[in-house]
Amino acid sequence: MKRIVLTGAYCSKNKGDAAMRIAAVRAIKKSLPDACVTILTPYPEIDRSVYDGSRIVHCSRREPRKAIGVLTRVLLWSLACRTLRSDLRRLANTDEIRSYMDADLIVDLSGDGLTEEYGTKCTLSHLVPIVIGLILGKPVFLCAQTIGPFRKTSVLARSVLNRVTAISVRERLSLTTIQRSGITRPKLYLAGDMAFLLEPCAADHARDLLVSEGIDVARPLVGMSVARLPGHVLELGRKCFGPREFESTVAGMADLIVEKLNADVVLISHATGPGVRRDDREVAKAVHLMCRRGDSVHVIEGDYSPSELKGIIGQMALFIGLRMHSNIAALSMNVPTIAVAYGPKARGIMSLAGQEKYVLDLPQLSVKALFSMVERAWAEREEMKSDLAQSTGRMRALCARNLEIIAELLDGAGYPRETA
Repeated sequence: MKRIVLTGAYCSKNKGDAAMRIAAVRAIKKSLPDACVTILTPYPEIDRSVYDGSRIVHCSRREPRKAIGVLTRVLLWSLACRTLRSDLRRLANTDEIRSYMDADLIVDLSGDGLTEEYGTKCTLSHLVPIVIGLILGKPVFLCAQTIGPFRKTSVLARSVLNRVTAISVRERLSLTTIQRSGITRPKLYLAGDMAFLLEPCAADHARDLLVSEGIDVARPLVGMSVARLPGHVLELGRKCFGPREFESTVAGMADLIVEKLNADVVLISHATGPGVRRDDREVAKAVHLMCRRGDSVHVIEGDYSPSELKGIIGQMALFIGLRMHSNIAALSMNVPTIAVAYGPKARGIMSLAGQEKYVLDLPQLSVKALFSMVERAWAEREEMKSDLAQSTGRMRALCARNLEIIAELLDGAGYPRETA
């Protein structure tokens, strides 16, 4: 039995984070039936019911004191093995440490955690599991991520990432960032975000969920994902909008869609926690209150699984997304998609899917600019659906590259041919 430890988790209440992990575990189990997957997560009590079939262990990476304690014990054990030639297993006194020690491979699925776009604390916390794996001499694979940019942590990030075994990135910009950062030692691949492999719920079930939310599925539906991100991460110094300004812009957009396209708008939240502050449904409700045409604008209030949300998004005639993984759900369901990009990952992934002209950078967001793009996409939506039907196959093939790398690293026979 091969033991794989999956690190980099945040919380399954973030449906994008959950979509990557669910799809990755299912794909690993399918290609490697005997593999045992352990997911290290800061929120095991929330995630346990979502990641059924995997071993769930608490991860201390978001708790600085505990993380330092784990790093210290792992380092002492490693030094004892080397200098005293003694295996002091009593230092491995937690499930977390034992999981690392027993692993045959560590697969880090941090999404876009290895960046300073969310501050240095985020970068450091995501480096912790990688460093632990390296101390223990484990092969470490950074799987399908957006990596960088690094500024304050550039020296540390370069030192750590140059010691991992392999890296796959989910868009081309990260290839350039990595190479410019001096990270040249690991094998480097271009691959697909694992969420492209997530299977949606059945279409009938998705329609039933919409009906239960009071939505007329016979009407044309335009989905919009909103988030607390713009104007809420104020400490990063990249404030584009205050919360009320952003919500007012989205409300104005929703009203225009109702009036000009004769469609209903469905506000879909792709993060429902942890905690109220991270629940995008609160933003959706605030947007709804600002809409003049609130009778035709609907808030999805249920807390659905990533597969159910993907099925719901698949019922849309057009989708406008701020959360990147909501866009991935739409793209992989062949739904014409417009991405509002708050970071490099959105433009990069849309470009890889052949949809780069339907990206609007957050600083340029206005009702006028967004609706201009919406009108164009609405007129071209049949052509967009046809293009997406072709690109979806390519994206799934890029996802398969990650599984090839995992299999080869477990086998120890070498690496797949590089595609970076």
